[in-house]
Amino acid sequence: MKLRRVATKEGAVDRKGRTRSEEEEGKHRQTLAGRLSAAFAFLFLPSGYPASVTSDYAGYQLFDTLQAFCSAITGLLATQSLLRGMGVGDATATAASAIVQWVTRDGIGRITTISFASAMSGKLDAYAKQWRYMADILNDGGMLLEIVAPISPTLFMPLSCLGSVLKSITGVAGGSTKAALTQHFAVEGNLADVAAKDNSQETAVSLLGTIVGTWICGYVEGNNTLQISFFALFTLLHLWTNWKGIRCLRLNTLNRYRLLLLWDAFVSDKRLLNAEEVAGKEAIVFVDARLRQRWSKIELGVTLAGKEEEENASRVAAARSEKERGRKSIVMQSSTGRKVVLLDRCTAEDVIEGFCYALAEEEGENEQTVHAFVSALQASTWRTDRHLLEAGRDRYSVDE
Repeated sequence: MKLRRVATKEGAVDRKGRTRSEEEEGKHRQTLAGRLSAAFAFLFLPSGYPASVTSDYAGYQLFDTLQAFCSAITGLLATQSLLRGMGVGDATATAASAIVQWVTRDGIGRITTISFASAMSGKLDAYAKQWRYMADILNDGGMLLEIVAPISPTLFMPLSCLGSVLKSITGVAGGSTKAALTQHFAVEGNLADVAAKDNSQETAVSLLGTIVGTWICGYVEGNNTLQISFFALFTLLHLWTNWKGIRCLRLNTLNRYRLLLLWDAFVSDKRLLNAEEVAGKEAIVFVDARLRQRWSKIELGVTLAGKEEEENASRVAAARSEKERGRKSIVMQSSTGRKVVLLDRCTAEDVIEGFCYALAEEEGENEQTVHAFVSALQASTWRTDRHLLEAGRDRYSVDE
């Protein structure tokens, strides 16, 4: 064994007092940075990142993390105001009175949760972008009501209960759309991993927001103007960061809105837009009423009433004709637009095709356009193995 002395430059000293060359110092720093980066990835990023998630994951999560920070602060300010309205710090207030008020608003919120979930759950998957942002608007609106509620003692309960209603809707819409987005991000089927790391990110940032928010609450105590000013500032930041985050999303599963945008571009330019181009055209808050009216005219996967099913022989003949041509859908005219009957064993592609046939008939396009459009979809990165077209569950078979 031979010992070899390595020349060094003074100025770089390790923990034991030994000098290191500038090159070794750089390697040491790179190693330290690498270790910190690996630790961060282990704690907060899905396993296999970035290959295990979609390309829009990083941009969305960055802004989603910032909005969680702002939301933690506004939430504390709203809670501070709510507790003051319930009598915390007031010598004449009783604990029983505060409990009754809290239970009342909590009960109204729970009833709202159940009602909203039963009425709107089917829309949340299909329009995850729009409902994700709407949830944040409603959440901020609910907290605003809680902030201003103590200003008028007579209106405190109505305002705080209305705030609870809005926040309960937020809980359903926000949680449901988060699940839908997690499914989008998890390209390797790693839903649990993506969801767990998203929760870790939000928990860490919310903790930081809670610390900052606690200091702000102490600073604004007794000053309503200052409290509302801080609330307004972080609410605007909250809405802006959410907007930016949602604008990062490139969802590639077809809902009626995205399918219409694709259809219009294909019919006019004979070109299929990609997910990024469609994302740039999608409205987050105010969806074009004309587009909404067009897709509302199509009933997909309808249930035929007994009289309709038994007496309309022409429809049965049409069904047999469609089956012979290999189609799994039957388009029928209705008083409001088009009804699409889906046949037994139809796939997601068949449902998408059925919607396109109905759209073509409603707007005077021919079958060749539908065939070309569906073929282009199948050859693209748009998903045709699943859809969000809000189709009914009924399927029909055609007897020979």
